[in-house]
Amino acid sequence: MLELKESNHFAENGWNGNLGFGMFFGKFGIMARGGYQRFSSTPSFKSFIINQYKENGSQLSTQYWENAYGMIGPVFKWSLGRVDIDFFAKIGVSNLKVPSHLFTKKFAGQTTEIASYYGKNKELIPIWNGGITFHTRIGKNLYLFLEPSFLSNMYLSNTNTTFRYVNATDVNRNGFIDDVEFVEAEIVKQIKETVFSNLNLNFGISYQIGRQKSIPEPIPMITLEDTLSREEVTETMVQKNDADSSLPEIKETAIEINKTQPKSENEISAVSNSNDKALNTTMEKSDKNEVVETAKINEETDYDEAAAKFLYKAGEMYYQGNDFENAVACFNKIKNDPNQMMAKYMFALSLAQMLNCEEAMAEYAEFSNSYKKDDAGVLHTVFISQTEECKKTVEEIKQKRIVLAQKTDDLAGKNFIPGENTEANSSNPTDRNTNVSTTSGKVQGNEKPSTKTSNDKNTVSPTKGKIYKVQFVALKISNKEFPKLENIGNITHEFFPKKSMYRYTLGPYTNETDAESDMIKVRAMGFSDAFLAEYTNGFRTNTLHHAR
Repeated sequence: MLELKESNHFAENGWNGNLGFGMFFGKFGIMARGGYQRFSSTPSFKSFIINQYKENGSQLSTQYWENAYGMIGPVFKWSLGRVDIDFFAKIGVSNLKVPSHLFTKKFAGQTTEIASYYGKNKELIPIWNGGITFHTRIGKNLYLFLEPSFLSNMYLSNTNTTFRYVNATDVNRNGFIDDVEFVEAEIVKQIKETVFSNLNLNFGISYQIGRQKSIPEPIPMITLEDTLSREEVTETMVQKNDADSSLPEIKETAIEINKTQPKSENEISAVSNSNDKALNTTMEKSDKNEVVETAKINEETDYDEAAAKFLYKAGEMYYQGNDFENAVACFNKIKNDPNQMMAKYMFALSLAQMLNCEEAMAEYAEFSNSYKKDDAGVLHTVFISQTEECKKTVEEIKQKRIVLAQKTDDLAGKNFIPGENTEANSSNPTDRNTNVSTTSGKVQGNEKPSTKTSNDKNTVSPTKGKIYKVQFVALKISNKEFPKLENIGNITHEFFPKKSMYRYTLGPYTNETDAESDMIKVRAMGFSDAFLAEYTNGFRTNTLHHAR
């Protein structure tokens, strides 16, 4: 809308089109804009002719106020959820075109000017502009915007316009102005200073290019910390032997070792034999001593493309930060996604970094069978190098454990007095976190698991050889009672300081089949994630029969 200092400037509503470009540096930026405006003028001038002269003004031609402009200025961006708000102020120049109106009449065969309006055209004048722009995203880089703004040459410049008309009136009140009244009327000429001001409401689409800071939508994801913070979930842990500080810490992950759950005694026997064979092969090659325990993670969960990409990027970041535990948790969720084939490769690499060599090789074998791209050879070379390092490290740890076990046996033979320290001698040996020392015939350690005894045929002294335990839950508290499970076997809990949790187990058992039988009973009682933990010479070396 055009607003003028004086009346009779004949301006009405119009339209505005513009094109702008902005560059931002954080929240601040600079914007340039050019545009064109057109405002109708003829209806107002025609209204004047009708009211003043009682004429219909049919001879008038169509005229407009027209303005072409260019401006530049600073802008400040403020984000409010999904809406961005820009505050801007600009200054520039305008090429203003004033409408040219002319109304004439014929007297005695001669055409006479009755009223006219005109001004200086194609004049460049300074103008300014200020307003607010609201943006909301409708596509990847497309935004819908609404912009109220004010444009004017006020305080900077003005435009001179001339309005000349015959000030004739209907003196004799006959309903029209006759020729005599026109001839005798006074001619008025007004030269006025015009201020060009208009309030614009722009609506349209903007396209943003260049690097933008995007904030991904939160994707629900169960991390290892989330899993371990819940009560009554199976723990995922591999411990560190504090007795020898040179032993590297072996991390844990969240994977499912077994893909099937035994249903009958025949199946149990078959699974047991299979596990014995696999374990013997593993111990010969790399002493698979740090196989992972896990809270159950559903590998078959489907993720959309955005979520899968987010999980892969998160896994890469964890891997680069040497947090292989969480890297495996991320890659494990999408390793079977055909659109994320590299997730299985990274899953295998992460397992190798955690010294789960056999699991890593099995995962890589599946990957190599389906991955046929040009870089397959390079990936193979990298993986083989990593697995060789994995096997070497596992073998070194195995030898150190053998030496440590011998030292422990020697200390026990020299210092243990029969009949004394019953609690210490009957407590379960803890994993690699146990620090064994002797003082006056007593065994001291960082972990002293409490034991509730019962007359079970499988109760043994687990100082030497291979034994099994049924782990059924991991909790933050150490005094949880399980009355129904006490009817099955001995219940012990072992503190794991790394995660400040207590692992509750049944056993020990000297026979894996007996342990499996009780594990199935425990699962039937509601502990569906129960699994077997294998100990060799007092150290946890393997886990078996994870829930599917």
